[in-house]
Amino acid sequence: VYYSIDTLHAALAEGRGVRFRYFEYNVRKEKVFRREGAWYAVFPHGLIWDDENYYLVGYDEEKGGVRHYRVDKMAGLEITDRTGKEGGGPGALDVAAYAAKHFGGGRYIFLLVVRRYYY
Repeated sequence: VYYSIDTLHAALAEGRGVRFRYFEYNVRKEKVFRREGAWYAVFPHGLIWDDENYYLVGYDEEKGGVRHYRVDKMAGLEITDRTGKEGGGPGALDVAAYAAKHFGGGRYIFLLVVRRYYY
């Protein structure tokens, strides 16, 4: 997880997209990849710490909207050459408001947002 957090921090700082495969565990505690193992292409907006887990909040290209993903369920995470402009650019998402809506309910939230600048 720590290497993934470092990679996501770098992507946020550089204004770059990331890609990864996303999985869940079945009842036998085996990894089962979602979307039949296809790569997710996401433009990060920030990281949220909630209930002992890190979550990436970002624009998902395939779904055409903002989603969140548990960092410990990402496999093969890597930074892409694509910029975050496709995800709306700087300030396109109020991550604090997103966190309050999706992770609220009185729980403690740690939020990291790195502003990206485009020239």
